[in-house]
Amino acid sequence: MPKRLAEVLCVIVLACAPPLSAPPRPPDPPQIFTAECNGLRMRLSVERQPRSAPLYELYIADSSGHPLPEDARVVLAFTSAGPHASTTTLVAQRTGAGRYGPAPGFILSPGSWQVEVIARQASGSEAVCLFVFAV
Repeated sequence: MPKRLAEVLCVIVLACAPPLSAPPRPPDPPQIFTAECNGLRMRLSVERQPRSAPLYELYIADSSGHPLPEDARVVLAFTSAGPHASTTTLVAQRTGAGRYGPAPGFILSPGSWQVEVIARQASGSEAVCLFVFAV
């Protein structure tokens, strides 16, 4: 009889105890893609953020490693994959020497994406690179 009582008490204690929670999953490392197009080196970094939309950053330099000049214009055309594919084209927001970040109002939703990067320099030269990724 005491053994049965101990079993019942164990069941009650386990039923009333809070559930064990798994430790939080560490964030995924950023995805980094590089390409060289018409004399420019482009590096796209895409990173999932906990509790927010994924972020992207683009760095563009010439073949010598010098950042893209300030007077250059960078246009991004994001195309979502799937049955309801759509393209959003925007001018990249310069965040530093050769660095470009997310434009206000555009959010990368989960799924597969293709981004066409068009860098136009003041000299008139243009470089186009294509990146494909999933978030």
